[in-house]
Formats: sequence, structure tokens, C-alpha cells
Amino acid sequence: MYGRVLRIRRNHRAAVRVRRSASAAGLELRSGNFIRDVLRGGPVRIGGDGTPLRSYLYAADLAIWLWTILLRGKPAYPYNVGSSHDLTIADLAQTVVRVPHLKRVSRSPGSQSRVCFRCGMSPRTRRAEEELGLHPLIPIEHGVRRTFEWHRADGPGHSPA
Repeated sequence: MYGRVLRIRRNHRAAVRVRRSASAAGLELRSGNFIRDVLRGGPVRIGGDGTPLRSYLYAADLAIWLWTILLRGKPAYPYNVGSSHDLTIADLAQTVVRVPHLKRVSRSPGSQSRVCFRCGMSPRTRRAEEELGLHPLIPIEHGVRRTFEWHRADGPGHSPA
């Protein structure tokens, strides 16, 4: 992929910007099912044992990172996007339950994650931090709270798809 970017830059004299996202950039993308479960009044369901580690950014942070890379990043120079703080899927589910003060999380039996999923999934964001001054601004709990508030403001009985 990176070789293709360099060819496009050379052949078309395009100022191509490169970003590499973590496994889950955008808190709503992964927490959406958990928030939906809470808004529907059911327990939060985790498919598996909840041990895989992921990197999460709130959508507003993600937008800031992408715009900053587009406008100020070096052409054809890769920047990793995401939080450098790993969080297990089970911890994210607990956060989603804790924000509206609930205590229901259920895990699917029999689907255990393999050890390799415990490896840190957080991207190395030092280049973006040092060169572009990027850092996550919105902590996970605040992002979850804002997402709940957004869904609640959208009308009674509304829940994510």
C-alpha cells in the first residue's frame, strides 16, 4: 500500500497524506452495540470473553486527527491514528454500563479469545504527537457519556441501529 502511495505521489505530483488507523478508531463504532443494549433495557452482551485489547478515540478526536494530518502532515509520510492507551472490550462494556449507573454485562460462553488478541493493539502515535501535536482530548468515559446524551436527545425510544 505504501509503495502505491509513493508511486501516486511521484507519477501525479499529488500531495498524498497517509494515515493508519487502529483497530477501532471512533468510540461509537465499537461501543454502539453496548449502548444499544443499555438503551433497550437489556444486559450489555459481549461476544466472547472480552479480553481483546483495542484502541479507542472519540469521533471528535478522530476528526481532529484526520483533518490535522490532511492539512499539516508531511506528504506520503504515514501517521498512526488512535489512542496509545489499550482497553479490553470487557472494560469498554463496563464503562458503557457504569456511565448510566447500570450493572449488567453478560458474556457469551464458549468463545474465548486467543492469547494473540491480548497483544497491545494501541498504535504507536508518537510521530503524530510530536510532529503534529495530536493527543486524544476526550477520555473514554466522557465519550461514552456524550454518546448516550446524543442518543437520548434524539427522541424517546431512539436507539442505535
